[in-house]
Amino acid sequence: LLVLHNDREALLAALLVAVGAAAQGMDVMVFFTFWGLNLLRGDEPNPAMPVEKVSWAQRMFKWMMPKGPAQQKLGKLDMAGIGRSMLGSIMKGYSLMDIPELMATAEEQGVRFVACTMSMQVMGITKRDLAPRANLDYGGVAAFVESASRSRMSLTF
Repeated sequence: LLVLHNDREALLAALLVAVGAAAQGMDVMVFFTFWGLNLLRGDEPNPAMPVEKVSWAQRMFKWMMPKGPAQQKLGKLDMAGIGRSMLGSIMKGYSLMDIPELMATAEEQGVRFVACTMSMQVMGITKRDLAPRANLDYGGVAAFVESASRSRMSLTF
């Protein structure tokens, strides 16, 4: 799966498909690039990773982007978080998993997350910015293309 966007609904769909496919015994790789990388960001720097220098422009870019699963906004009707809260309430009423639970379930099921190193460089996102995850790897577009070439399906979110 290629996750290019960080709209909450796109992330929910991508993670639901990943978890559903893994539950059916499929090997699943989710490649996070550009805005999708924000889902992998942690609230605090990962102390296990080295500090890397980024430019002033990259620091500003990173500062303006939402960090981690809980901060991603709806692409439509977010209304300063009101829409996000409403969606969360409705999902909770139906006992549906939200993004943090879906990510944890994906990790438990062996779904492989790959952070796009080229996008990380462009956006100033370092390994220290990403939350520690047992299932997180780093790779360029070649990693995605190689995996997609062996896959029966490839989806973009």
